[in-house]
Amino acid sequence: MSNPLATYLHDHLAGSNFAVSLVETWRDAPGDDSLNVFAAELLREIEADRADLRSIIERVGGEGHSFKETLGWIAEKVSRFKLGHSSGADLALFEGLEMLALGILGKASLWDALAVVAASDSRLQGIDFAQLLERAKDQHARVEARRMRLVPAVFAL
Repeated sequence: MSNPLATYLHDHLAGSNFAVSLVETWRDAPGDDSLNVFAAELLREIEADRADLRSIIERVGGEGHSFKETLGWIAEKVSRFKLGHSSGADLALFEGLEMLALGILGKASLWDALAVVAASDSRLQGIDFAQLLERAKDQHARVEARRMRLVPAVFAL
């Protein structure tokens, strides 16, 4: 793919696929209703963001990039194995939330960058990047708050 913007968008799409798969695992996990509800709410927003990103990719004319999406899927499976077999369920969730929080920060950076591009690229005009950025910031705050609540249990404080 020779279009840097399309490549960048597809990289973020692969990351969003990873996030969806990870959050689906938490939504479906037995035994923690509050985690299930938290994950279900977050999943709806992440899927909406992913749909927005796919729409942007269509506007830009980016071709499919199944190789990167496949790599994202493989990375998610490897991380699920690692996160599911660490020294405890709390640590696995803590690390997963940390990875997700970092990914959400990357998504916020995506929306910021696209807002700049939209100033000179008509294909991106009319998209409310400020609203997308605010949603990402809110997601990050909620994920980070849940992660930090785990600190005492994870590190036996």
